[in-house]
Amino acid sequence: MLSPRVFHCRVGEMVIFLDVRRNRYLALASRTASALIEEEFANVPGPILQTVAQMGWFAPDARPLPGATAPTLANRELAALARHERGSRALIGQALVALVYARISLRTMPLERLLAAVARRSANAGARTGSRAIADLVAAFETTARFTMPRNSCLPRALALHALLARHGHACTLSFGVKLHPFEAHCWLQRDAVLINDTIEQVGLFVPIMAIR
Repeated sequence: MLSPRVFHCRVGEMVIFLDVRRNRYLALASRTASALIEEEFANVPGPILQTVAQMGWFAPDARPLPGATAPTLANRELAALARHERGSRALIGQALVALVYARISLRTMPLERLLAAVARRSANAGARTGSRAIADLVAAFETTARFTMPRNSCLPRALALHALLARHGHACTLSFGVKLHPFEAHCWLQRDAVLINDTIEQVGLFVPIMAIR
């Protein structure tokens, strides 16, 4: 069975794999990918089979992890508040610290460790609810990120906002998606099917490949 560190999704006639340990994507034709996933190794070209075996993709006792799902509803309240509210100074300060820490972590830690930290934060976040509290945090974060980080820096933004939300007791999912022609990866935060920090139009361009809860 494929290692739980290897995720995959189908995009058109191709299957995209994400190796979290190596922080590497690999695209295979659908028939080859299906044979690999189903362990029909006689139908996998030798060089491909050798390559993925050397990368440690197979784990005899592995258990499949839950798949990623696309968000279906954007929280309009969060989006509107983030555009028109600045957030409190205290929250803006916390957001700045989270952004700086996320950028440092991306330079000094492998992706696998970063994602493990995300999962731990979600598990410890508690069960607080209330869109207004989350909206306040998103507003403060967007106020800070607008002046400190490019809009297309999706991973550091998502890691920082996830940390900020978890600090205040709000667990959410860090989702990753991919597209082809040209190849591009993207990530965002969602809570169940509700999108927190992006637009449905943008996220809809990508096929979900991995979700860290």
